[in-house]
Amino acid sequence: MYSRVRWRALLLAALVTAFMAPVAILAAPTPHGAVSGFHYVKLANGASVGLSKGQRPSMHMLDVSRLSRHAMTGGARFGSVPFRTRFTAAQFAAMKAAAVHNLSAPRLLNSISSVQPLWSTAPPAPEQLVTGLTDNFIVCAFFGTGCEPPDMAIAASPDWSVQATNTSVAVFDKHGVMVLGYPVDFPTFFGVPASCHGIPFTTDPRAFYDPNDQRFFVAMQAPNGVADTCTPSSTSYIAVSQTSNPSFGWNVYAINSAIAGPTYFADYTQLGFDSQAVYIGGNQFNCCGPGYGGAFTIILDKHAMEAGAAISSPNVIGPYLAASSPTCPGGGCLLDTVNPTTSVANLSQQPQATILVDADQSNPTFPCGFGGITCNNIDVWGIAKPLAASPIVSEQTIALLNNFVLPPPGDEPGCPLCIETIDNRVSGTPTFSPWDGGTVSFGLETAVNFGLITYPGYQWGQIAIKEAGNKLTSATLAQGGIVAASNSTHSFPATQLLPNGDMYLVSDIMSAAEYPGWEYRVRHAGDAANTLSAPRLVQRGLDTYLLPFGVPGTGNLRWGDFEATSYAGFATNGVWLASQYGNTDYDWGTSFAKVH
Repeated sequence: MYSRVRWRALLLAALVTAFMAPVAILAAPTPHGAVSGFHYVKLANGASVGLSKGQRPSMHMLDVSRLSRHAMTGGARFGSVPFRTRFTAAQFAAMKAAAVHNLSAPRLLNSISSVQPLWSTAPPAPEQLVTGLTDNFIVCAFFGTGCEPPDMAIAASPDWSVQATNTSVAVFDKHGVMVLGYPVDFPTFFGVPASCHGIPFTTDPRAFYDPNDQRFFVAMQAPNGVADTCTPSSTSYIAVSQTSNPSFGWNVYAINSAIAGPTYFADYTQLGFDSQAVYIGGNQFNCCGPGYGGAFTIILDKHAMEAGAAISSPNVIGPYLAASSPTCPGGGCLLDTVNPTTSVANLSQQPQATILVDADQSNPTFPCGFGGITCNNIDVWGIAKPLAASPIVSEQTIALLNNFVLPPPGDEPGCPLCIETIDNRVSGTPTFSPWDGGTVSFGLETAVNFGLITYPGYQWGQIAIKEAGNKLTSATLAQGGIVAASNSTHSFPATQLLPNGDMYLVSDIMSAAEYPGWEYRVRHAGDAANTLSAPRLVQRGLDTYLLPFGVPGTGNLRWGDFEATSYAGFATNGVWLASQYGNTDYDWGTSFAKVH
């Protein structure tokens, strides 16, 4: 068996030709896209966003006591949901392999972490650990026999938990027992019409629990013409529980999300909320040719959704553009993955402008760390008066203390460089807390240099925000750091802030000697700046992930797009974390845990 260094050297040599080939600059659509009535809100630093009125969403009510499953047509097959970037699959794979020796990566002088733990012991073991959805022909029905990856969504209250993965939803009681009748596949749960091939393609679930209104929300995307040959279309679906009990009925809304053009579709669901609105977004890709259309946010009336009422044409924000920076000389580059935050603020502590966050990796030619591109910017957006005819949009840009660059694939036993580690986007949904006048937490992946070789790690951070006059007036990095280790993969971080400023962080852990599992860390508000606790392993990996289905060393094993966290409300201050792990059948399993 080759060592990790030997595997990486061979892969780099094999892929260098592909990497050195010209990288196509994918053409963006015209700024006005396909939405009528589009105009621009000029921002102080020269960037801009478009504002338009979207199509009126359709709505139906789901009575979970009368569910019937969608029938599948066609032969059974195992499928991989593709991860979409601005580059071709071959270009991206070559760049990921070359990231093994990327000297632009932030460098750690020790072999453990730049984060010095506050305690010699890890945080407590979870109060409750629940085995979640597992890959099979029922949970991931579109592909017949299962699929990769699961993605991850969790929403929890003191009495209930709602989990979603590709491509089903499940409800659990407070004891971690799945409610009879679940899981329910996405097409049935959301009422997605059959496609030209029968069961429609659905993907990218997100979820949250609103602690003020005590309702559950679940969202996903249903693009046609992406994983099938149907006529192109793109629909975002979002469901809200009719009561605080998610085992009863849901109000389900569908809205056309082909915002950048009729053949564009929304990818990589983003979902957040404040006291007035629900924000659902995605990155726009052309299903039928080259082209990236930018990131957009659709704003929906939350209280109307909770009441099951019709919603008039919602506001649409986008495309989001980068300011002038080394990543985007001259400004105006299209941003991606602009995440609205979930909120742990009570009604008296709501922000003037709801916060959205993205990591600026907007250069259209190279990913971060290649072609002389150095990335370290975080864009922070504010949206005030979201349901008004003209929302107020503001933006601030901050620079992190360390660069972030494209991470290499991760290792697992018997399969070096196998596991997907995504790019530098903020993958887990950020959280807004009223702590210290307003704080937002986030995490993003990066390569970390340990001499001649880099390993996948992540940066975490907390952003202090100030607002006045319904605008975001400042955003500064309050604290942050890097978590990484030589010979290990740390990936897919997701954070959960509490109202008192405590932060919980979930991430995946794996190595050449450790099957893929997941861990969590804690930071208390009074801890020394830029520090986290030592990790607590929550779910140990049970076996190699999908080795029979992939080619060792090619980086083609989809691990996931995001992990998830949930705040269970002010009464308990409960925190739930969810992730995936390598299961006993070489496939994925999921689990979620109450850690506070």
